[in-house]
Amino acid sequence: MDKNQDIPRIRKGDAFVQMDPHPLVFMEVNEVEGSTDSMDFCVVTWYTLTEKGLNVQRRFPMAARDGKFSKFEPISRSLLKEAKRLLRQYDADVKLLTVKAEAKSLYNNYTRKLIELLPDA
Repeated sequence: MDKNQDIPRIRKGDAFVQMDPHPLVFMEVNEVEGSTDSMDFCVVTWYTLTEKGLNVQRRFPMAARDGKFSKFEPISRSLLKEAKRLLRQYDADVKLLTVKAEAKSLYNNYTRKLIELLPDA
């Protein structure tokens, strides 16, 4: 029996979320650059919400041990697609605000919507 069959492998397009510590971080695998028996070496993008708007950290390396990224839980690709839609919508809405004091309320509202998307929310 091949022990590699027991380890879930990371693939391009896989999606993950980190809920703690706050704020939520959504992650998408852009590329899998290499693998060993227990590690996948990937290039990923992170999406986070801040009171100032959408923060995207693009294309940086991360490694997954035994098919898992530390502190990240797998989510469906369709859930990531919906989360990215909400994140872009929030980014547009926050840039339209004329009263900056409303940013905190808008941020809390969109954070709640994103949490409600998640299966264990």
